[in-house]
Amino acid sequence: MKNKILFLTLLSLFSFSTAFCDIRWVNSVSGFSSQWSTSTWSANQVIGEPNTYPAYGDITTSWASAGGGDIQREWLNLVYLNPEPISSIAIYETYNPGSVDTIYVKNPGTGQWEIVWSGTAFNAPAVSRSFVVEFPLTEFPVSEIRIAINSPQVTSWNEIDAVAIADFSLASYSLPVELSSFTVSASGNNAILKWETTSETNNAGFEIQKSEDVTLNANEVSVSKGRSQKTEWKTIGFVNGKGTTTEKQTYSFSDPSPVNRNLSPVFYQLKQVDTDGKTSLSQILSFMGTPSSFEVTGNYPNPFNPATTIKFTLPEVSNVVVKVHNIIGQEIVTLVNGKMDAGVKEVRFDAKGLSSGIYFYSVSANGKTFTRSMTLLK
Repeated sequence: MKNKILFLTLLSLFSFSTAFCDIRWVNSVSGFSSQWSTSTWSANQVIGEPNTYPAYGDITTSWASAGGGDIQREWLNLVYLNPEPISSIAIYETYNPGSVDTIYVKNPGTGQWEIVWSGTAFNAPAVSRSFVVEFPLTEFPVSEIRIAINSPQVTSWNEIDAVAIADFSLASYSLPVELSSFTVSASGNNAILKWETTSETNNAGFEIQKSEDVTLNANEVSVSKGRSQKTEWKTIGFVNGKGTTTEKQTYSFSDPSPVNRNLSPVFYQLKQVDTDGKTSLSQILSFMGTPSSFEVTGNYPNPFNPATTIKFTLPEVSNVVVKVHNIIGQEIVTLVNGKMDAGVKEVRFDAKGLSSGIYFYSVSANGKTFTRSMTLLK
């Protein structure tokens, strides 16, 4: 089984007025523990800006480590031109996020790797994410970073699409509101947004904004300056601020309708409003709500060669059977036969070794079966 690499936007220590300045993207790859192939899922796929994020799924234009069945830790070394001190690293994940547990920068003076972030690998929600870490501005110029992945902890494939570094100093920004955390989680059918501030100055409050734009650009997910204005954001609520305070404040907001009609992630951001009318934006969080019914939404790509992904939704924990048959009704393979949690599900079918033609897949759950056709073209 191949391993691949990813990440999530659960809790980034962001301030509203901070922003990526002079964003730089990977120029070359100096080393890696393994890669799935040299033509697809290769380490070189992380060079340059994101080209797949925030699309979720098994995407060949990303790095996937070979791994050998999730039995080893993985790592990726990346090189950037024009070395400068940095204080931010953003990783754009496309599949099975949560496996990153350590990020290093290389000190050019000592030649040693220094840790700027470490955490615990975990199985994050099955959506792509922008994983952003912030740390004190390095005392030396950085041209090379290392990302370490705990593959055994987060099984199945893990993928990375792009990695950005940026340099800014918190001292160079005014901080009317210091946001120490911003998270989104599920509670029943609701999306619960929670955030905390460590201090506020003339804070009138927060607009809660939501977008269902599936083409949301990766550069809009982590930065509060220079965002594209084409994305449509809808204000769905307002929470009053505390004016001026140096004490920690906790806020929350519940969205009762977080399910996207396209069964793709929805996005949330906070628009902080000062008493004088000035505004600033938080980072963007993605969220996948629980579907209200059992449906099969199709497979992609279709036609395919040699693999495709079957997508369906479950409103509750269910016993699921997914089978593939040929055109005369003979069973080719049983892909799933067991219990699955509620949510949007994806099952991969690899037709390597099969001949071109029309095949049928069936998805059964809750006493109901959907059957769809798909075409293999070689």
